[in-house]
Amino acid sequence: MREGAAAREGAAAREGAAVREGAAAREGAAVQSSTWGARAANWGIRLTSVVKCGILEERTYKATGYEKTPSQRARASKGTSHPPKHRRKDIKICVYGSASDEIAKEYLLAGESLGLSMARRGHTVVFGGGGRGLMGAVARGAHAGGGKIVGVAPTFFPDGAFSPHCTAFHSTVTMRERKQLMEELSDAFIVTPGGIGTLEEFFEIFTLRHLGRTDKRIALLNTDGFFDPLLSLLKHMEKKAFLPTGDLGLLFVSEDPERILDLLEAE
Repeated sequence: MREGAAAREGAAAREGAAVREGAAAREGAAVQSSTWGARAANWGIRLTSVVKCGILEERTYKATGYEKTPSQRARASKGTSHPPKHRRKDIKICVYGSASDEIAKEYLLAGESLGLSMARRGHTVVFGGGGRGLMGAVARGAHAGGGKIVGVAPTFFPDGAFSPHCTAFHSTVTMRERKQLMEELSDAFIVTPGGIGTLEEFFEIFTLRHLGRTDKRIALLNTDGFFDPLLSLLKHMEKKAFLPTGDLGLLFVSEDPERILDLLEAE
């Protein structure tokens, strides 16, 4: 009898191990089956925690084999590309981004697409007033869609640096005043790829959100995975307790401008 019980226990243990190994293999295959899943794996994030993390919501569907997000699939099934009826309208959205014309064309095209989509949805662009790089691209896109474009820039910027498409313009004396005014004029924020100035703007508004000094939504337009290294650093900071658990959930990240605007518009 003891031998029979031992045999049954051994069989049960082997079966349990096989089940666990099979589940792990399936999860690993799902993660490795797509670019987004591979990136999530590189960040050391399990798919089950991707949803909780917040910043990786877009990647969850990519990693599990979906070609589109739920909102995109819903629109496709209805034969329309318009956002849901119940949404926030006429949002003043602050857009941070590069002022360099030397960046790859794909970033500029993504910026123009964002500006055009904002205009078509009736939103106002609030930005740094520049005519080059992603700032200029967003303004061009919004102008093409007949949108409102509010520029904010310090007086010491050289002539010719400003976008000709602004429908309103505010001048400040310092960069600090510029950032404060952009924040005050805006209802939400979209961070597009950029350099140290863009990162400074991002971290300032992220810090204010962390401290509870603002409840305005923040999104990152992650064109070509530009922000992946930054997200890896933030996850590392969270792991080492330099960033409170849950703060990453204050951000929304997507490479799709329409998906970002859907989020910002949600009631």
